Amino acid sequence: MSEKNDGANRDATKRSARERLLVERERQKTRDKRRRTLVVAAAVVGVLGLATVVGVIAANTGKDGSAKAGPVVAPSGATGKDALAIQAGKPEAKSSLTVWEDFRCPSCKFFEDNYRDVIHDLEAKGLLKVDYHLVTLIDRRMGGSGSLKAA
Repeated sequence: MSEKNDGANRDATKRSARERLLVERERQKTRDKRRRTLVVAAAVVGVLGLATVVGVIAANTGKDGSAKAGPVVAPSGATGKDALAIQAGKPEAKSSLTVWEDFRCPSCKFFEDNYRDVIHDLEAKGLLKVDYHLVTLIDRRMGGSGSLKAA
C-alpha cells in the first residue's frame, strides 16, 4: 500500500509542479503584454512629439523654405549703395580696404583669423579704413539661411 501512496504523492507533486509552471507562464505573458504596451505607447508619444516639432518648424518657415523674418534693416552706421557697407576706421584714412564676407565661409574665416589684428591696428592708427560687405554666398550655393541670419 505504501507503493500506492508513493505513486499518489508523486502524481500530486507532478500536478502541483505543472500548476506552478502554468501560473508562472501566465505571469510572464502578463509582463510581456505590459512591456509591449509600454513600448508601443512610448513610440506613439515619440512620433507625436516629432510631428509637433516638425509642425512648429513648418509653421515658422516661409513659402521659399527660409525662416520668416521681418523687413530687412541695414545695420546702424552702414553706408554705400543700398547701405550695404559697414565702415570701420577713420574716414580720412589714406588707404581703404573693401572686404566681402560670408559668416559661413571657411575662406572668410581664415582671412579674419589671420589678418584681423593687422587690420585693427592699422584702423586704430588712422592709416586704414575698411568697408565690410556682408554677403550670403554659402546660402546661395549650398542652401540654408545661416549666412543671412548671421549677417
